[in-house]
Amino acid sequence: MVHQPPPPPPDGKKDRVKPEARQGLTALAGAGLEFAGVVAILTLLGWWADGKLGTAPWLVISGMAIGLIGGMYKLWRIGKRFFE
Repeated sequence: MVHQPPPPPPDGKKDRVKPEARQGLTALAGAGLEFAGVVAILTLLGWWADGKLGTAPWLVISGMAIGLIGGMYKLWRIGKRFFE
């Protein structure tokens, strides 16, 4: 059996994403980028500090852990709005 796409809407227009959904997707994408940025910045900051203080790898691990915890909290807060 061959899979066929659903028929177009009766008015002939293509389905479009609703503005409310687009805002939600944009917010989630922005939160994901922010999460990645925070983890990367804190990891690099820990790497730099480890090089200066000679404490490798503890500040890298600490920076990464703080970034992950803070980023996950932020994602949880934003995602909570969409699943309530």
